[in-house]
Amino acid sequence: MTNYQFNMNLSQAILESLQELTNPDNEIRSQAEENFNNLILENPIDVINSLFEIIDNDPSTNEAYLCAILIRNYLNKKNLVDISVNSPDFFQHLKNNILKFASDSRFPQNLNMFLISELLITFYSLSEIQGSNSFPEFIPFLISLLESDDYKSNSLEAILYTDISDNLETYYPQIIEKCDVFNQDFEYRARSFCFYINSITYESFDFQNFFQSISQHLPQIFDDMPDKQLNECITMSFKIYTQSEKYKLISLFFPAFLFVILPRLSD
Repeated sequence: MTNYQFNMNLSQAILESLQELTNPDNEIRSQAEENFNNLILENPIDVINSLFEIIDNDPSTNEAYLCAILIRNYLNKKNLVDISVNSPDFFQHLKNNILKFASDSRFPQNLNMFLISELLITFYSLSEIQGSNSFPEFIPFLISLLESDDYKSNSLEAILYTDISDNLETYYPQIIEKCDVFNQDFEYRARSFCFYINSITYESFDFQNFFQSISQHLPQIFDDMPDKQLNECITMSFKIYTQSEKYKLISLFFPAFLFVILPRLSD
């Protein structure tokens, strides 16, 4: 496999141009965008490697996030198909670097989520379209992130709300093991609940047993949950409830939702 090296001079030039890409002057910004687009079209491998280097050097900066956006803008499905066919080593290099970044604890949560939901999901979708199964490690990778206090909420969000949801039936027992509807992290608590609700769509999931196991603890789950996360739980519940008569058992949770919502409405 090819060993791709970073071009330090190019990285420095790109880093200096990033300020122009965010310049409030439309003319300066438009010219910078045109110059960058020409540069990446002429030499995508070196430019993307330079963007990787800038991200890796200090992932907490606005420049790092902008570099990730620039990579995403170039790696549309058409370009990814071309790279996978014409430069398969570089295609693998791209995927490996993004996977590495997405599990790096130096990366802030917003950049981690961007890498997962805007970049890695594109690789996964491409493998599904091509029927090539070229990214079998993606879902296991997301499950592994459920062990990370920093990224577990991001990972569960990606599992719930991206295009992989139709391919989770073989994995859902592993995911449920990591879910925690009593977690002190409200986002993770809400998404854990949402995953349980979504699991009613899997024939082997025992929803009645799940409800019985937590029915006495619903106030503990919902009472102190912020409105945003509570709304996420309610929205997911109604979404699944309306999909099929088979899922009407979800209505068992509706009184608990009302018990929490009504006092808030009166405040």
